Amino acid sequence: MGVSISLIFKMRGEIIFRTIERLVIANLTQLPKIVLATGGGVILNAENLRFLSGRGTVR
Repeated sequence: MGVSISLIFKMRGEIIFRTIERLVIANLTQLPKIVLATGGGVILNAENLRFLSGRGTVR
């Protein structure tokens, strides 16, 4: 989105941020042979965890 996470939280709220985050994870986990570093809150969403663990190794 071209802005900081804190600005997204401030301007749009956490719900919008988490929605965007989920969509990005869904798209990125379809790419082959990538390393995806996420923030800690990502695994609190069951769908994110399903995308991550179903399409690669989660550590």
